[in-house]
Amino acid sequence: MKQAKAFLLIVASVGLIFALNTKIGVIPPLGKFLDPHGGFWQNAEFKGESRQLDLSSLDLELPASVILDERSVPHIFAGNDRDLYYVQGYLTAKDRLWQMEFQTHAAAGRISEIVGK
Repeated sequence: MKQAKAFLLIVASVGLIFALNTKIGVIPPLGKFLDPHGGFWQNAEFKGESRQLDLSSLDLELPASVILDERSVPHIFAGNDRDLYYVQGYLTAKDRLWQMEFQTHAAAGRISEIVGK
């Protein structure tokens, strides 16, 4: 029984690899389309030169600026510590709000409110 399951898994894996790398009619190979390094996922991230974020909507005491380098690593320049921490929290929440919320629920023992029983 175990050998039959292993054989079926191997056949299914080889079939999936073949199906994802074969052109079917006018449809291109889906494996190349779903590839995280060369498919459509590569368009999800900014690549290129450094850029500056607009912080005009934030309630800051002194001017602050954020420069994202070519790897999208933020470099924060602020006039005081309060603004520095505020901008850092804003940047964290901009990309990881779901994770911050999840960790808050996990620390309080309330994960079931998000994921269910």
